[in-house]
Amino acid sequence: MKVKKGLLAIVVATAIASNTANAGWPVFDASNLMQAVTEFMQMQKDYQAAMERYDMLKQQYGELQNVKNNLTTATALGQIIDYSQLCLEYFGSEENLEQDYFAEKVNFVPDASNYYTQICLDNGHKENLVDIPEIIRNDSANIYRVQSNELAILKKYKKDSNKYSNKIDTYYTRLKASKNIKQTMDLLAEMQIDKQKFDYITKLTDSYLKKEQTRKVRYKTRIENIRRNFYFEVDANQLKQSFHSY
Repeated sequence: MKVKKGLLAIVVATAIASNTANAGWPVFDASNLMQAVTEFMQMQKDYQAAMERYDMLKQQYGELQNVKNNLTTATALGQIIDYSQLCLEYFGSEENLEQDYFAEKVNFVPDASNYYTQICLDNGHKENLVDIPEIIRNDSANIYRVQSNELAILKKYKKDSNKYSNKIDTYYTRLKASKNIKQTMDLLAEMQIDKQKFDYITKLTDSYLKKEQTRKVRYKTRIENIRRNFYFEVDANQLKQSFHSY
């Protein structure tokens, strides 16, 4: 208020001084005074607008600082994802991911052994595959092991995919209800972490399944080669029955 009064006094004094006669006596001019007051009022409005703008910029700066801090936190959170644990949950070990195409015995991934017996039975064989010629029995067993692994991986991935999709829907609901930037940034950080995890599993699963498809083809090819090379040593009908399910 003191500043405003001071400005007004200066404006009025200036208006009076500008109309002082040569003799040195002030001459009162109402129109000049009104113009000076009008200019002062405009100056007051401009000053008020400038202060409001300053307050807004100050608030925005504070919010941007919070965003910066939260982004730093989000980045830090993203760095603590335990990818090795995700790998273990899906594949049991890194060895299972890197197993040779012609491994003597294909390792089971978690839960895959639960499907092996049923797959053998569904294809018309006994669990130990004694009804398959011994010369191709191991490769046949490996094909069924690969199929068991594929089934286990696909079932787990489908489950996690549905879980991730539901979480995304929940995140959107929570974002709409967010009351401030901090809550929003925390939610976005959580979403980013879940996305990184799901993208990692998707990429790993896709790579694994493609490799298993190649593995099956190679085992089948080897069985076919054995069938041709040793046809005279094995009963033809027995061999034919062994291949119908591959």
